[in-house]
Amino acid sequence: YSVSTRIDFALELKSTGQQKSMAFDRLKPHQIKGLQKARAAGLVSGLVVEFPDVSPGGEVYFVPIEVLIRHIETCERKSLSIDAARRFGVLIERDPVRGSKHRYWRVGEFLALFGAAVV
Repeated sequence: YSVSTRIDFALELKSTGQQKSMAFDRLKPHQIKGLQKARAAGLVSGLVVEFPDVSPGGEVYFVPIEVLIRHIETCERKSLSIDAARRFGVLIERDPVRGSKHRYWRVGEFLALFGAAVV
């Protein structure tokens, strides 16, 4: 027989537009609270933030909610910078094979980092 493990995710998705940072006030208190509750219930929980203009093709990072909260509480800035996302976020690789007109990301590989089986 085979055993299947289900992995659930709770993600808040944001894009910085043309900025190199995302203001913390773009995350509403109920969104942060919801991500914390999801994490407490065992879900992989956090922020997925796209920085579309920081490099050719842009960059996307996953920042776990507990790491993000610690950063918000200890950071002197009022935003999540691309440098901070690079330091403690998980890069979601761009898929260079799929089209050049639209951005595609290797989400399946990102999910697999957490043990998800992507079919």
